[in-house]
Amino acid sequence: MSIQLKETSELTGACWAIWLERTSEWEFLAAYKLNIKNRSVILQYIQTQAVKGWLNGAMAGRRSRSRSILHSIGLPGSKIYVFPDQMTQRVIIVGAETLSDVAQRFWRVVVLGNSNRSFLGQATPPVLSTPDLGIPYYVPEVLDRVLEMVLQTADREQGWLAIRKGNYFEIKACASCESSLGERINIEANPLLREINHSLQERFVEKGDPEWAMVPRSGITETARIWTALPFVIGQRLIGMIAFWSEEVIPPDVWSAIRQLAKRVAPSVEASITFSDLTDHLGRMVLLNDFAVTITSALDQEQIAQRLFALLQRSFGTERICMVVLSPDGNGLQNFSNHDGTIVIQTMSMDDASVPSMMGSGDVHRVDSIIAESNFSPVYPGSHSALIIPMKYQRQLIGTLGLESVEDSAFTIYDEHLLMVIASHLAGLLENGRLRREAEDRARNLSLIHEVIEQVIGLTDLREISQIAAELMAHYFAYELAVIALIEGPERNIAITGIGGNAAELVQQGLSYMDEARRDGIVMRVVTTGQNILGEL
Repeated sequence: MSIQLKETSELTGACWAIWLERTSEWEFLAAYKLNIKNRSVILQYIQTQAVKGWLNGAMAGRRSRSRSILHSIGLPGSKIYVFPDQMTQRVIIVGAETLSDVAQRFWRVVVLGNSNRSFLGQATPPVLSTPDLGIPYYVPEVLDRVLEMVLQTADREQGWLAIRKGNYFEIKACASCESSLGERINIEANPLLREINHSLQERFVEKGDPEWAMVPRSGITETARIWTALPFVIGQRLIGMIAFWSEEVIPPDVWSAIRQLAKRVAPSVEASITFSDLTDHLGRMVLLNDFAVTITSALDQEQIAQRLFALLQRSFGTERICMVVLSPDGNGLQNFSNHDGTIVIQTMSMDDASVPSMMGSGDVHRVDSIIAESNFSPVYPGSHSALIIPMKYQRQLIGTLGLESVEDSAFTIYDEHLLMVIASHLAGLLENGRLRREAEDRARNLSLIHEVIEQVIGLTDLREISQIAAELMAHYFAYELAVIALIEGPERNIAITGIGGNAAELVQQGLSYMDEARRDGIVMRVVTTGQNILGEL
């Protein structure tokens, strides 16, 4: 238990924690960051009249509570939290500056896990004997064990256990119907499941009943005559369900035992789910760390895309990844997509029909069913769900980062939050890279200009200076044509004094047929207005 107190304290930011049991008086069981003197201080503190009443209320109501810590007791943290065991006279008391709702949930699970271990390990538990589930850290093992226990009690061989995720049941454990593993069943789309969700009661459906057509067909056999649904309920929340089928009706006494078993194992199921969520959370932290280590050292956009796509594929389990960013000149878009493990870069205009519509709105879009979303066109054919996150730098939209999946509702709100963090850092990385390239190009151009000046300095003939400068500029900056024109005489006529580049000879021949520069041409407009002109021919 000391290890659990340490790990959970570090995860939730708690200053200290102590595990106590009340017999005739409070006894110390385990502690984290509390020496013998501080443990004594805690025991004395909870015996004061005000704190004693507060603690007794938490024990009686089986609910966690918090209150301010008196500074006079000399312990770190501004608040004290109590998490009572649901089945014994034990509590965990935690000191912290503050604990978020998620952090408090982790502490409740720690209490619940140890409660289940001690309770389920009793030699003669109430009502019926149940094998020890242990501490529910590994979800598949716990859920397989729960399903096995229920089916053994019911004397049935086929069934599955599903966990509720939003509006779906996701099958996590199977017995003699392995093809159903991982299947997702929409609750709201099924009247029978919708009723179970509202009533929180078990259901029996016989073949021939009107409801038989609503029974999920996952794993069900041709010979089945009775389908049974057993919900797992915590408080007033439906957290999961076991379904099994057979040819015979379950006797009332057996069903009573099954119902009691479901009540007893429901906390372990919830604890397993919570620990799974915690594992996913830690996995996200690992992803962000990997992102910071590997992505930020990339040298260009293509290398960034390759490393980013590899990380996202590993973490989200999909190869359908798309990144759309502004092109270097800011006049178009570059679409990075994954095709058979190769990053393909497609350049397109702003109004290209293949660009996701979200690029224009700059909003987050999590699409559970693309078929039902007529205004969304997936990048990858056959995608059923998508998550599109805008990439913004200083509130300016510079691109989007998207995931797609062949499954419905493949992405959760947690996936959305994680991808938002990644997109935010990625936007800064891409924009800083662009600014760095601009600075490098500017420095290079200034260096080349300096070289041109060095080679013409000291010359006195204007036409010689112009010709050499035009040739050097065309060479250094890879221009097809560089022309220098000077204003000569009181009439302010335009004279071409230097021509350089691959097209110089052709332009020189054309100029031989012209008496003077066109009055409506670009050169005369610059001379007349004194302003730069940048345009396309």
